[in-house]
Amino acid sequence: MNKTSYELKQEFPELNFVINNNLPTKLFGLIQNKVVHLHPDLSENELRCTIIEEAMHWKYTAGDITKFNNVENIKQEKFARRKAHEYLVNIQSL
Repeated sequence: MNKTSYELKQEFPELNFVINNNLPTKLFGLIQNKVVHLHPDLSENELRCTIIEEAMHWKYTAGDITKFNNVENIKQEKFARRKAHEYLVNIQSL
């Protein structure tokens, strides 16, 4: 998929995407309610991946799953990442 980060944002009009200068360096993105906070130093490729991953969290996960000391949170994180991979990499294009 060769869509720009702008085009990907347009696919999720329910979400509001903002650049958040207060995100820690290791955190590329975070969704709270319907607001996706994005790190300001992301490259275009990182931005596209993060937009889709956070959108998949919005679609498929529930609650605050930022604590990885809980097996259910880890499962939800992996599920959202897998959905993001499926969204970004169309099997027919391989």
